[in-house]
Order: sequence, then structure tokens, then C-alpha cells
Amino acid sequence: MKIKTKSYILPKGIFKKECYKNILKSQWWVNILLFSVAGYGIFINLKSLWITSLVFEILYVLFWIIQVVGVQYVPQNALLFGKISYIFSPENIILSIDANRGSQIEWKQIISVKYRKDYIVLFVSKLQFLYIPFSAFKSNIEKTMFLNLLKTKFPKVS
Repeated sequence: MKIKTKSYILPKGIFKKECYKNILKSQWWVNILLFSVAGYGIFINLKSLWITSLVFEILYVLFWIIQVVGVQYVPQNALLFGKISYIFSPENIILSIDANRGSQIEWKQIISVKYRKDYIVLFVSKLQFLYIPFSAFKSNIEKTMFLNLLKTKFPKVS
């Protein structure tokens, strides 16, 4: 059973939004820690402690902003932002640019799955994911088959 999608391009706005959401959800504790240290510095009236904590928070946020924007310009990630079609099978996922060029991803490389209103996101890392809009499927039957395949591969995710 192979499920093929139409070719489409990942919108950069969705890429940024999904990356920032994933980073905030996976690293929420860093912000809590830095703001706690800043609060403690204010509580004991030690300016150097809360100013340093706020500077680290600003640097941390800038680091991730630069990472997300920079990923878009790295030549190795050009595949993510080109016109891609997918072929899903129970063994692997094939990303194809055209008939001669493509890449293969094993299902075990997918670390999380996020269901959205109009699309599904399969995260490979914090900044790399597969964006599959429901409009990319040729029919509702293929969409249903894909959702059933996801349920078998990731039973804990609904």
C-alpha cells in the first residue's frame, strides 16, 4: 500500500510558526528557569543577578530566532523548501523532487506527530519536519489511508 501526494511547497510562514511552537513546547523549562532567577534577583535586590538573567533570556530567544531563519538558507535544507511530493508506505517515507531525485526517511526517524486543522506535521528534529497538507492528497480515500497508517505507526498520538 503506497500513498502518493501531489507536489507542493512548504510555506515559510508555516515553517517558522511550527518551529517556534515546537521549541517553546519542548524547552519551556529554560524560560521558567531564567525568569525564576530574575525574580529571585529582584526579590533579594541584586541587580546583577536579574540583569544577567534577562540578558541570557534575550540571547536564548535570539539564538532560536537565528536558528529558525538560518535553516531556510542552508543548502542542505533546500529539499525542505522545494516542490516536494511524498510517497508513504508502511516501511518508509519517500520525498521526491522529480522522477530522478529524492530522499528516503524511515518511520523510526519521526520523533513526533502534530495534527492541525488543515495539515499534519511529522517532526524529524526541532527544526526539521515534514508538512503534509490535506489538500495534497488526491482523494479522501488516500487521506483516510494516510491517517490510518499514522495511527498504526504512532498509536499514542490521536
